[in-house]
Amino acid sequence: MVRSVFSILEDLQDQLYARGGRGIKGLGRVFRIMDDNGNRSLDREEFMEAMADIGMDIPEEEFNVLFSALDRDGGGSIDFEEFLIGIRGKMNEFRTKLVRAAFDKLDRNGNGVIEMNDIAGVYNAKKHPKVMEGKMTEGEALGAYLANFDGEDGDGKVTWAEFQEYYAGVSASVDDDAYFELMMFKAYDISPDTFNLGEVMNKIMQHTYKNRVRPKEFFVDFDKLRSGYITQGQFQTGMSMAGMTLTERNYKGLCDYYKDEATSRVHYKSFCEDMDQLFTLRGLEKVPLQSVPAEPESLLNKTRFTQASVTLGGTEEAKVQKVLTRLRTFVSNRSIPVKGFFDDFSRNQNSPMRVNHVTCQQFSQVLSYMMGLSLRESELAILLQKFDADGDGFVNYVAFAKEIDAAGV
Repeated sequence: MVRSVFSILEDLQDQLYARGGRGIKGLGRVFRIMDDNGNRSLDREEFMEAMADIGMDIPEEEFNVLFSALDRDGGGSIDFEEFLIGIRGKMNEFRTKLVRAAFDKLDRNGNGVIEMNDIAGVYNAKKHPKVMEGKMTEGEALGAYLANFDGEDGDGKVTWAEFQEYYAGVSASVDDDAYFELMMFKAYDISPDTFNLGEVMNKIMQHTYKNRVRPKEFFVDFDKLRSGYITQGQFQTGMSMAGMTLTERNYKGLCDYYKDEATSRVHYKSFCEDMDQLFTLRGLEKVPLQSVPAEPESLLNKTRFTQASVTLGGTEEAKVQKVLTRLRTFVSNRSIPVKGFFDDFSRNQNSPMRVNHVTCQQFSQVLSYMMGLSLRESELAILLQKFDADGDGFVNYVAFAKEIDAAGV
């Protein structure tokens, strides 16, 4: 009775592992020994001889089953990738979940099929090693990647089975689960925990644009040889110097995304280029007539300076509205031009500045000394809570003025 292919493969795995064929390097060494003519593939005769050499004496029927299972493309020979996939088997549960998450992210309408355009819109070719080294353009890297999914039917669609089969081959050549996770994270921005690269990058971009930060200035002194790489500790220090406060998990995820796997150093140059996209377009000098957005609309709300973005919870909102109602009456009765008082403070170059904002201290001074308002500490505190939307000590005085003196704004 002929055994199943799984039983035969288990015996082959045991024989190979006993001879040091564990891991990519070990299996590669065993494969090279088997490959008598050095053409990087095993024909039937070479494979049969190799089975005898490792002491695996099996009937011809079982040999035929085994060879057919390993010869995935039916070409009459077994190349190294086919050998790896066959010996190492399917992806483990951890890797399968990552691949499934990537597929679901690409499958935007949930119909179980990925269109090629969907892949092109999500796959990040910018982080391909050869692109980062300048040896390949993003377009070339994307084209090479998409070619992996161009099946025999050439219909431009990828099923879950095809996607899984492709990554089974990739997985077979990666020993470490952590490295496989990093590879999937860089390509598709997916992680098994709650880390979300998009949210972190959006937070950094908002800080960079709002404060007109040029991150390169905080990294370049660490890079004495101007290689474009610095250590992860230096990257974190530079981020802190630039005023960007992140959690340890966010720092780790950001470093993983931009680091070179061989050296574990962060390619800060790529990070800075991504940040510079907020202010200009790369290669704009080559296409001077290209239209450039006035500001990154995805980051900024154009009505941000005239609205208080915080709605207080519970009874706090009712309390602040009660204070605002009293202030409206006070301003209306005295015809006070509220915004004008704050404008002078916002232009004071001897204090921290932000467009259409004043500091908490300046806000208190205008209300008390210039407008003649008498507020209890609790009332001032709740106003600051309402109009200091970011909680960073800057009060949106335009939004405040609009609330109590809409006619004067």
